[in-house]
Amino acid sequence: MTTLIHDLQAPTNGMPTYRGGDNYSHQQVGQTHSERNMAIAGLIAAFVVPPVGLVLSIIALLKSKRAGYKNNLAIGGIVVSALLTIAAIVVLALLLPFWAQCQELGVGIHQLDNRMLLQCTPRSFNLRVGRQ
Repeated sequence: MTTLIHDLQAPTNGMPTYRGGDNYSHQQVGQTHSERNMAIAGLIAAFVVPPVGLVLSIIALLKSKRAGYKNNLAIGGIVVSALLTIAAIVVLALLLPFWAQCQELGVGIHQLDNRMLLQCTPRSFNLRVGRQ
């Protein structure tokens, strides 16, 4: 108990403070603003341009590990970027064959089988599935 009282500084605003308490920061020890900012930029970019967010988040995580601390924002950016990048690749892989077929068939409405219609325009395509 005497050591606790010994560590108290004289109150300046009516509240006792502990030594070093005025310099309390929410950042982890060793974390710099640039590393934290890069992690934030990576997380934001993950939603806009996922591959860029992935690169920024990985760089921020590597810098954090070198500095010896954990960077949860960078980990979140990596997870979100990776999931959205994979989703974009899957969607492109599913749509690319129909785009190629439109290039081959030309502008118009084409019946692919008894249930699928492919409407091709110069700039896009529309796939309709089901009874027409």
